[in-house]
Amino acid sequence: MPWYIFAFCSAILQALYLAVTKKALKSIDKNVFAVLTFFCCSIILFFLSFSKGFPQVNNYFYYFIFLIAIFQFFVAEFSFKALKCSDLSLVVPMLSFTPVFLIGTSFFILHEIPSYFGFLGIFLIFIGSYLLNFEKNQEDILSPFKNIFKNKGVFYMFVAAIMLSFQLTFIKLAVLSSDKIFSSFASYALIALFFGIKLIASKKAYKDKHYFLPQFYGYIFLSGIVLATSAIFFNVAISIQDLSYVTAIKRFSVLIGVLFGFLFFREKNFKQRLLASFIMVVGALFIVLKG
Repeated sequence: MPWYIFAFCSAILQALYLAVTKKALKSIDKNVFAVLTFFCCSIILFFLSFSKGFPQVNNYFYYFIFLIAIFQFFVAEFSFKALKCSDLSLVVPMLSFTPVFLIGTSFFILHEIPSYFGFLGIFLIFIGSYLLNFEKNQEDILSPFKNIFKNKGVFYMFVAAIMLSFQLTFIKLAVLSSDKIFSSFASYALIALFFGIKLIASKKAYKDKHYFLPQFYGYIFLSGIVLATSAIFFNVAISIQDLSYVTAIKRFSVLIGVLFGFLFFREKNFKQRLLASFIMVVGALFIVLKG
């Protein structure tokens, strides 16, 4: 199967995971949800890896997994906060900023200057974000950009996009240091441990009455399966093709997320947000493919 099929399936599943997460966080403590979802995901990946045989890993593998888990912890923390307090179709497009931050780190660390296509991509992403946050009765021309920092949900996902830009490289290095499934198992197991420590420190989560509701376990199981499958598809894709190309295809999760926001939650301003997201995705494509 071609790599772009795996990448696109990963994009669909990522959007679905975010939609399920938003639905679940309406009634479940985010720390409880994180621990059980990542634990469920790691268990699924463990048995899949066990069935095909555990791979040999090099000495750098554990460093990569630790760094992935650290960044993913903050990605999950901020994205959960974003989904809890804002529309799915409003916060998901912020993930389009990930290639912009990759360009930024390359410029300051490696002194790499983006091409004209790269600058065009950055421009399109900012135009899209402007349209995304545009309101009829805005105070001034810069209000849409100010809204990124005023709207808590949008800002939280903006921060998550920063963390994600650092995490992606380490994911590929971990896959190359082991295999497509075992690397995801190890990273999600460690993330579950991090959130478990946070949960123990958060005593109020123990009083959550939703442990006894059937839909509680439905959300956990569904999100765990979706997350595990998305991770496998993504890892298969990056093991075949360059990370930049796979990331470009996966950015279509932004458009799918906006669509899910309308279909599942009946969120407003669908046409405006879909157009804005499309412009941002095109900008991301210019950066990762031509930048």
